[in-house]
Amino acid sequence: MDVAQAFDKAGDAAGGFMAVGKALDVVGNVTGFTGALSSTMSAIDNPSIGNVSKAVLDVGIFAVGILAPQTLLAKPLIGVADGIWGATGGKDSFFKGIDNKFDNFQSNRIINSQIIDTSKIRIK
Repeated sequence: MDVAQAFDKAGDAAGGFMAVGKALDVVGNVTGFTGALSSTMSAIDNPSIGNVSKAVLDVGIFAVGILAPQTLLAKPLIGVADGIWGATGGKDSFFKGIDNKFDNFQSNRIINSQIIDTSKIRIK
């Protein structure tokens, strides 16, 4: 095998790799769009800190997927990984956890602000 044949084989392998990358890019863009749309609608229906954070993340990932150059390998992988994270329920659990932590923080602030300071009570 000479150098020209080696370059031809490498080019064929790269072409196949790029075809897989383009297919993953399409899948990543579709899952990114549906995820961004779904989370944005959830944030509109129930504007909690977790839902709004999830919508911002999904729209950002979708924007990166659309605006990043085609040659960037991480682009389709990020889209597919985000789609898998959403499909398995991991993303919902993560952002519901944020909601719960924020709700607990707010509840504790309300409870603590309603405690009576007995040092300021004077008995005559």
